[in-house]
Amino acid sequence: MSAFVSQRIEYIDAMRGFTMLLVVMAHVSQFCLGLHGYEGFSFNQMMTEFRMPLFFFVSGFVLFKPGYHWNLSNIVRFLQKKIMVQLITPTVFLFVSVYLRGLNFIDSLCNPMKEGYWFTYTLFVFFVFYIVAQCLLDVWQIRGWRKDVCLLLFACAVYVLGPLGYELPVNVRIIDALGTMQWQYFFYFMIGNRLRKHFERWERLMDGPLLVSVAIVVFFSFNIFRPFFWNFSPSFFCVLTALSGLLLVLAFFRKNAAVFSGGTVVGRLSQYVGKRTLDIYLLHYYFVFSNLGEVLPDFSLYKEPFSELLVSFAVSIIIIAFCLLISAILRLSPVIAHYGFGQKKYKS
Repeated sequence: MSAFVSQRIEYIDAMRGFTMLLVVMAHVSQFCLGLHGYEGFSFNQMMTEFRMPLFFFVSGFVLFKPGYHWNLSNIVRFLQKKIMVQLITPTVFLFVSVYLRGLNFIDSLCNPMKEGYWFTYTLFVFFVFYIVAQCLLDVWQIRGWRKDVCLLLFACAVYVLGPLGYELPVNVRIIDALGTMQWQYFFYFMIGNRLRKHFERWERLMDGPLLVSVAIVVFFSFNIFRPFFWNFSPSFFCVLTALSGLLLVLAFFRKNAAVFSGGTVVGRLSQYVGKRTLDIYLLHYYFVFSNLGEVLPDFSLYKEPFSELLVSFAVSIIIIAFCLLISAILRLSPVIAHYGFGQKKYKS
């Protein structure tokens, strides 16, 4: 194993915390405020354009380690940890969630959305894709910029072929369980991974006058003239709003790195949330699906995007606080902390 030790970038941890907040806000908006299927303007729905691409972008970003060799021992060690954290632990939380809600576990597990828990399963698939691609390129001795191009082309192929899984002569239930519709996010996962490799160059581009300016123009013009661009090409709209949106978030956090550093209250809180995204993701559904919609206002009846944004933000902060409290209690057990959430330094 390489002696390289990954150096965390504080504002990236803070940005991951912000992304987790967006996820909770979106679920509160959809399932608690009556906005599931809502066709009016919503800030949460606009942020959906880049929310999950940003989540996978960060996952690919933090995975990259220069000098790391995907040999057999490293692959086995990596997958052993990820199988537990990305598959087994979420399955336990999914089982308890559907049991409490009176749903069928097998039906929920085979559903492409998995009652909300699809992200961890899909991320594990992406880890496998990434490792297989890295190994094949190493065998073929493809390195440098050619390797970057091949990985990005592979990600584009997955983006195009993923939704076509339903056209295969395979039982639809199997395709649903694999969640091939979510495989398009692999493109953003790989963008984050390759950007991390060339991050110094990207930082120089973000400091320049052009890149961020173009991202601002693209994101807001595409949203202002959404019907035109959507009718022109839904895929074109989704990719460009996702890329421009996540670039704006990255540029914002980098520009304000001092605010999100460990030396500020905002920085420490957002970084802590960023380091507990798995815990929050697994736990927040218990609050979202706890009949909160019966006590919160139904915003589908009103055209109040700012009020909806403020209410979803306030409720999400409370939910995240309770998730962190429960997480801290669960992590009191070194066994649960290590095997359930992947915490290091466990000694039997």
